[in-house]
Amino acid sequence: MDANKLFEMTALYKGIFDQMGVVSRSCDRSATNVSREAKLAHCRRMLDKLPKYIAQGRTEKAQRWIAFIQGVLWGLDLTTITELKNTSRPVTGK
Repeated sequence: MDANKLFEMTALYKGIFDQMGVVSRSCDRSATNVSREAKLAHCRRMLDKLPKYIAQGRTEKAQRWIAFIQGVLWGLDLTTITELKNTSRPVTGK
C-alpha cells in the first residue's frame, strides 16, 4: 500500500470517527477489559499520529496501525469485512 492510499484511508477513518463523536485519547496499553469507548478513543488517537509516520516513509508501521484500527472497527461490529476490503483496495487505473 503506497503513501497516498494510507493518507486516503487515514482521512476516511478520521471522518468516520469524527461522525461518531469519538474523542482522541490514549488508553492504558497493559489493561484488559477495555471499554468500547476507550478502544475507539485509542484508535482515534492513532489516526492523529498516522500522517507523521506516513510522511516519514514508515509505511509498514502505518499499515499495521490501519489494520489494527480496521480490526477494532470490525470487532465492535461497526463495519463489515467487505467494506474494509473495499476501502483497502488500490485505486484502479494505476
